[in-house]
Amino acid sequence: KILMETDVSESINKSNADHAILFEAVNLIVAWGTTCPVALREGAMKLLGKFISVREPNIRYLGLTTMAKLAQIEGSVDGAKKH
Repeated sequence: KILMETDVSESINKSNADHAILFEAVNLIVAWGTTCPVALREGAMKLLGKFISVREPNIRYLGLTTMAKLAQIEGSVDGAKKH
């Protein structure tokens, strides 16, 4: 629910807490590894693609490092290549 209903925001003040929650949700998906449903991994890839496209360098960095972690999970490399 968090992955699907929360969006990347340009407003720094409002979005810090939202971004922190989203990154923790994606980190949970990374921790689950291959036991995580594919739909959740794909949703996380799409969300991280949005983070990577944000102009704020810190958010882009977090998006890239988290995408790298997610890409290491078996079956996730193709999704990472799209972004």
